[in-house]
Amino acid sequence: MERLVRSYMITSNDATDDSNSIVSSIVQNIWSGQLSLLALVTTLEEFLTSEESSIRAKGTGLLSAVLTECPQEQVNLAAVNVLVDFYCERLSDTTCVPELIRGLVSISQFNSFQEECAIKVSKSIFSNVNVQNYQQTTRHGVFLIFDVLLNTCKKLGTEFVKGFIQAMDGEKDPRNLLLAFSLVKLIIKEFDISEHVEELFEVTFCYFPITFRPPPDDPYGITSDDLKISLRECLSATAKFAKNAMPLFLEKLTSSSGNAKKDSMETLAACAPVYGTENIVPYIDDLWEYLKDEIFNAKDDSFEVIALDTIRSLVVTLSAGVIGKSDHLQRFLKTVVTECMENLKVPELKLSKPCGRILKYCAMASATRKKAILEILMEFIVAAQNLYGTIERNNDSLIELDFSIPLISFKNDLLRIFSSALMKTEEYNELRLCGLRGLHGMILLRQFLLDHEIEDILKYFNQIILIQDNDQDIIKETLKYLGDIAHYKPFTVLKITIPIFISQLPSNYESLKLDDIHGTKYSKVLDAISEVAIEKVIFEALVPEILAKLDVSSNLSIEYIEFLLHTLHTLFIKKSSLNHDDISKYSNILIPHLISKCVGPTLEIRSKNHDDKGEEYYGDVFCDLKIIQTIAGIISIITKNMNSREQTMFITQIFELFTQGNLQFIPFSEIEKNKHAIAFNPLMIESSSAQKNLTLLFTAAVGYMRQEVSCPIPNISDFLSRIVNASLLSNNEIHQNSLAQLTASILNKWNQENELENFIKIHMLDELVRYLSSPSSIGESESNRIASLNIFIWALVLRTHPAGYECINYIINLFNDDTLGKKASSDGFKIIIGDSDLLNKQSFAVIKVFPLLVHSLSLPDPDLKASTIDTFYLISLEMPHIISEHVSTLIPLLLSLTNVEVRMAALQCLSVFPDTVSFDVLYPFKSKIIRDLEKVLDDKKRIVRKEAVNCRKSSTIFEREQFLSANSFLPGIIEDEDEGEDDFIVISGGGDEKESSCGITGLEGIIEKIGYGKFQKRLLGLCGFGWLADNLWFQAISIILPRVQIHFQVSNSILGLLPSAIILGMMFGAIFWGVFSDTFGRKQAFNWTLILTAFFGLISSLSQNFWQLCLVMFLLGTGVGGNLPVDGAIFLEFVPKNQQYLLTFMSIFWSFGAIITLIIAYFILPSNSCPETSNPPCDVYTHNNGWRYLLAICGFLTLFMLICRILFFGLKESPKYLIARNRKNEAVDILREVARINGSEVTINVSDLTISNLDRRHDHPSSYNNFFSEPITFIKKNFRYFILELQPLFAPKWIRTTILVWSFWALNSFAYNMFSTFLPEFLEFQEMKNEFKSNLDISGSNFSTVSNISDINNISNFDNGNGDIDISNVIRQVIKEFIIFSVWGIPGTLIGTYLIETSLGRIYTMSLGAFGSALSVFLFTIFDSRIGTVTCNILFNVLVTIEYAVIYGYTAEVFETKIRGTANGFASACARITGMLGPVIAGNLIAISNTLPLYVSSIIFVLVGICMTLLPIETRGRQAL
Repeated sequence: MERLVRSYMITSNDATDDSNSIVSSIVQNIWSGQLSLLALVTTLEEFLTSEESSIRAKGTGLLSAVLTECPQEQVNLAAVNVLVDFYCERLSDTTCVPELIRGLVSISQFNSFQEECAIKVSKSIFSNVNVQNYQQTTRHGVFLIFDVLLNTCKKLGTEFVKGFIQAMDGEKDPRNLLLAFSLVKLIIKEFDISEHVEELFEVTFCYFPITFRPPPDDPYGITSDDLKISLRECLSATAKFAKNAMPLFLEKLTSSSGNAKKDSMETLAACAPVYGTENIVPYIDDLWEYLKDEIFNAKDDSFEVIALDTIRSLVVTLSAGVIGKSDHLQRFLKTVVTECMENLKVPELKLSKPCGRILKYCAMASATRKKAILEILMEFIVAAQNLYGTIERNNDSLIELDFSIPLISFKNDLLRIFSSALMKTEEYNELRLCGLRGLHGMILLRQFLLDHEIEDILKYFNQIILIQDNDQDIIKETLKYLGDIAHYKPFTVLKITIPIFISQLPSNYESLKLDDIHGTKYSKVLDAISEVAIEKVIFEALVPEILAKLDVSSNLSIEYIEFLLHTLHTLFIKKSSLNHDDISKYSNILIPHLISKCVGPTLEIRSKNHDDKGEEYYGDVFCDLKIIQTIAGIISIITKNMNSREQTMFITQIFELFTQGNLQFIPFSEIEKNKHAIAFNPLMIESSSAQKNLTLLFTAAVGYMRQEVSCPIPNISDFLSRIVNASLLSNNEIHQNSLAQLTASILNKWNQENELENFIKIHMLDELVRYLSSPSSIGESESNRIASLNIFIWALVLRTHPAGYECINYIINLFNDDTLGKKASSDGFKIIIGDSDLLNKQSFAVIKVFPLLVHSLSLPDPDLKASTIDTFYLISLEMPHIISEHVSTLIPLLLSLTNVEVRMAALQCLSVFPDTVSFDVLYPFKSKIIRDLEKVLDDKKRIVRKEAVNCRKSSTIFEREQFLSANSFLPGIIEDEDEGEDDFIVISGGGDEKESSCGITGLEGIIEKIGYGKFQKRLLGLCGFGWLADNLWFQAISIILPRVQIHFQVSNSILGLLPSAIILGMMFGAIFWGVFSDTFGRKQAFNWTLILTAFFGLISSLSQNFWQLCLVMFLLGTGVGGNLPVDGAIFLEFVPKNQQYLLTFMSIFWSFGAIITLIIAYFILPSNSCPETSNPPCDVYTHNNGWRYLLAICGFLTLFMLICRILFFGLKESPKYLIARNRKNEAVDILREVARINGSEVTINVSDLTISNLDRRHDHPSSYNNFFSEPITFIKKNFRYFILELQPLFAPKWIRTTILVWSFWALNSFAYNMFSTFLPEFLEFQEMKNEFKSNLDISGSNFSTVSNISDINNISNFDNGNGDIDISNVIRQVIKEFIIFSVWGIPGTLIGTYLIETSLGRIYTMSLGAFGSALSVFLFTIFDSRIGTVTCNILFNVLVTIEYAVIYGYTAEVFETKIRGTANGFASACARITGMLGPVIAGNLIAISNTLPLYVSSIIFVLVGICMTLLPIETRGRQAL
């Protein structure tokens, strides 16, 4: 020892190798026990106490070097204490301090170093060592000691903090600073720094900003960013630094140094959330100014991003708390938003984009705001999908060459935002789900992402699925979307996802063990594969990979193999449910491979083991029962999806394998074949349990054999006999049950009835009876056999074989047996309800359950009969076609039952048949039903007689027969099975109607509860405005017609084009607005009709020629033509049933329209009109402008009505329309608002709105284009929707009503317009004729030749003073008569409103009006006197108003909501077409004779009445659908 010590002491300081060699020798001697640490100290004593400082330092250095390499077990607690005392005492020796620190670093790491030693060392360093006076290695050693002692020196408290500050103050070496900064963070966390906050801040912040630049080839690898991040973490470690830090941050932000600004912003962003609101608020305005300026004038993008992130951090901080009563967040955001919005007003300015990004980062400040922003962005993606198509649905209207999505310019931003939201595991789930949905939506958007971008997204999805820490909801949604993407991008998924998943699956024992250690990750991967590998190309690539894993099964666990097979099974199930056509091909790829894995081990000689039940088992995993069952499931699905030819080949191979032991079907290798020593006979009782269990595979294949595929064996009877015998005698439960199911399946599908009958009688029946006759004495093994026999029986019962019925009683007797009852009932009924694995529709079994139910009616138990009849009752309501198939058997049985309860149930069941079963099916049983019901009416029990009466009342089949006889030309009106809608049933020829299921009691009940109140009264008036405008304008055209003829000098033959023009416009308006209201809603059409009417009405008064006036009137007609169909539909759908008559009453507004026009004309026209002939000629441009004034006033009146609609009444959309469009929530809101306006207290929920007969035939086209912004595009894209709206009107259910309604609308309009359009000229002719008679000496005149006004004008021998007729008087008189006639339309409306609620109903009231109108028009031709003319005209106005009032109401009532607007619109269009022709034809007829149009009109009114009487549906007392 002494030699080694002295040798060390004499070595020079440069001879490090010699010194290290000596230290190693000393340590080796201490390790071997030859020397001790105490001996070393003793030997060094003279050197350690030397007066020469260099010798002391070198001796201390040797001791420290030895301690550094000295093993832990050589230094006990006593030695540590001695060494600590020694080192601490000598720390005042400045020469030795470096070596002492080196030794203390080593001592502090000894296990025996205790808390007392730590405190002592710390105090000694603080009091004796001026750290910054020493070299870097010594300073680094001090910081290392502090790092070790930090947790054990908490008792020192502020003393330690103060000492550390002194030690750190002035440190400049980056290696030491990294360590010091990390210690600062720990000190802030572990110690109370309150007394030394300012000092600690100063020694830390003095390094900010970091300007360090590492030298070239720096061996330590310390970068500037390392120091910046470490310092930033110190400054952001406590809010106590805020007071000192914030002013300095502001100062640094104004620095001219870019790095200083950048570092300041990044540090401020990190510190703000920690410093808190109270410390940020005083500086927030200044910070905003600095950061805003930095964003607006950023030198590069990185500065802008950092400034934006700092703003986001500030908003996060302000949103975390409120000081006092001030919301500083709101105030700050108001400042930000105000300034940014100012700049955004002018998007062209360069500040608009930075402002937009500022607002974006403010919104990103909280997770919920982020989610809101992402949801908005998602809306853009969804909108783009709707407009431009998806990868699954193209928008064919787009031109492929010019196809471009506007969002493409934001693609990278969207990818970054959504992927960032998804991959941040610290974010809450809803935000991550938004990111997931966004990425999925971008992939689905047509031609949006490139392949490599989709691949990047799939990599994100892979990470989400494979990372253990992810939330299960996130993983579940990711798998769903990944499966969706796999459907459209299978090759991309196959390239990116499947290889990753496969690589995660263990392939050997070591990898499986490692996987188990990490939480069985393979289960997660296989679950993911089962979601995404359904597509053909992916599945085809996956199968070989799975088989490769199975081939090394000897090294893998049963659980893992089962999971692999379960994944395959799940995939096959999903593929089968999607009807994939590639499943059957795996019969040659997969099934032989799997069967070989199962069969191979059973052919080898192995030592037999037994499980807890005494069953033999083999060590191979594929002999495990769970594995075999899973493989059986795979085989059954593949077999089910084969066609008959494929099944024939496959079943032949399976039979050869399992019945003959032919192994050629299985691909064994030569090595495997050499191991085979046992024959394969799994059906034999003597076979091993391992082989017997494999009968599950045989049953799985044969059980899913199609009925047309024959068993490939020469004698099925002998084969089944052996199988039945083996099943009964086998002691293996799996073997027994699988053979039983195999036999049941073959029996069920045996299509040779004679052979089946013989087999049952000879081989089975006696055996069945013997086992079932005395169950109480049978033991447990026999009970299993009976369970097998149950399957045979139920297999026969399901195909309604007589032998099955013979055994039912035996099985029922087993239900009360303590041992067998539960098993017999559960197994049997499990098969009946379709829960059997093999005997079901999917396995092509013969299933005939209904005959079994019918058969149960012949059993004696009354409770069973009653329950069976209840089942029939439900079947008749839900599946009436099944009842129809068995009605010949069922009706006699139901009528023959005698028990009281059973007979009542039978009568109730019979009572629903007429409403569910078609008439042609029930009619043959008419006589029997009548005869047997008469017998039941004599039943002794009163309740039975009552039920029989109800049954006869509810049965409407015989009335239906009468209706069919009277209406054989409309067989489809009774039932409309093709439409699938709730049909109506016409009861009698009288027109009464009965609904089988109105389907609208929910909504109508709510409307009834709301009642008729303030809302409906307002609506009545405002809808009346539309009807008023209709007749207002039509009457205006009629009254100005003679004035226009004079003004523009047009002939009678073309004068009719003016009223025809407005009627033509009304036709197009009626069609368009009717369909528009059914497609886009009533509300929009309600206002737009009056907008167009008012606008073109005012324009019409400025017309400069006749053709211009015709054009403007056509355009006006397109608006006013929509009033009748739209306004009537709106009003009808808001009123209760008892107030529907008000729709007829609304026609009073129609009369008011005429009266208003005539009153205006009375005061305007006479003084502003020219006669047809005058001397001198009248100047039409100055004296014939009365017609212009009239049109202008009517235009302003229409404008006033429009203002009333818009300003004084906020129309609500029709609830029925909304429900028809599946917008129930909006309907509820509107109904609640109507109830509020009416003051009704009604509780309304979405569940209350049940309108089953309102279908949704197609999507709402308004989501694609707006008619008023893009009319051409709208028409091109949505014309097909208008065609679809017409189709239901011509369904068998509605065709008769549609044809008749449209016919009488067309004919009635033709007759009415022919009469009324030229009535003013006729009256003017009569008036001028009378004036001639009263003013002329007619002795020389022949008035018998006068037939029109031109004839009067040709008479020259008259004089009334100036040679002219007093045209003012004529016009005034004519208008006065018109007013009188029109006023009589008001009582006509009231009379019609009354009559429709009487026994006349709607149809006969209309007919009365039509026939009466025909008579009154005809009387016009007879009477020539004023009194006669006035009387006939009054009579006509009363009757035609009655007719029209009812027509409007009836048409709206008879059609259901989904087609009401369309039906009304086209009815109105038909009227406009013929109404347009009427004036033109009348113009030509009147040139011949003024009375000829009257004869034609009278005849057509008669035809109208005939059409009305043929209507099949009377709507009186029926709620509008």
